[in-house]
Amino acid sequence: MLKKLDQRDRDKGQSFLRAFKLMEAIARSSAPLSATELSDLTGTSRPSVVRLCQTLQEEGLVARAIDGKSYTYGARLCRLGMDIMAGGAMMAERSLLLRQATENIGETCNIVVHDHGTMVIADRVESNWAVRAAFDVGTRVPLETSASGKLFLSSLPKASKSRILTAIAKSSGADKRKKLQKELDAIRAQGFSVDDQILQEGMAAVAVPIKDSRGRFCAALSAQGATFRFSVNGKDAEKHAAMLRPFADQFQKLIGAA
Repeated sequence: MLKKLDQRDRDKGQSFLRAFKLMEAIARSSAPLSATELSDLTGTSRPSVVRLCQTLQEEGLVARAIDGKSYTYGARLCRLGMDIMAGGAMMAERSLLLRQATENIGETCNIVVHDHGTMVIADRVESNWAVRAAFDVGTRVPLETSASGKLFLSSLPKASKSRILTAIAKSSGADKRKKLQKELDAIRAQGFSVDDQILQEGMAAVAVPIKDSRGRFCAALSAQGATFRFSVNGKDAEKHAAMLRPFADQFQKLIGAA
């Protein structure tokens, strides 16, 4: 009886490790992965991949991609990553860095992450100004109208970016797509993004990327303030981005990316 129980425990342990490898491969990939690709990456048979992904999908850890065939991370797995980033000593250091960034630039600073088609404010330190943007931690902002969202879009592989822009064009028109594509090309080249009263009238923002160990977009560090004191025109935007970058570098070291 004990031998049978031991074997069951070992089988459960192996299933857990295979499932974990699948989630790890999905989290590391810059694009959704098919069952065949996951099989090749993890050394797990394709039937087992399909079975395990179905279970993970039921638990919200994995989700079907827009093509209905490949797999991407689920909302629950995304929340797990955000909880890990927010936990314990790392949270204390992250909050300290964010506060230092706010004090240095003189405006509210945010850490913003992507979650299923929107950007989510994961952490925020308010400035001391009476007039400031009315956003809270957990607030979701659109990809195409926020500084952090456009920064994320500019970082995507060409095919993924094209599909998203096509979807945006269906509701806003082809001209909007062309204008946004041109802006995303500029953002990719300059390494920062701006929002000049698009997301909220009277408010502007500048965002720079926080990258993981593979150089991929992980989150955005943004500064946000009222336009009458926080201009994002020309050299002003470059100046703000230059002030944010050293803090983005420190965040990258905090998550082990540098």
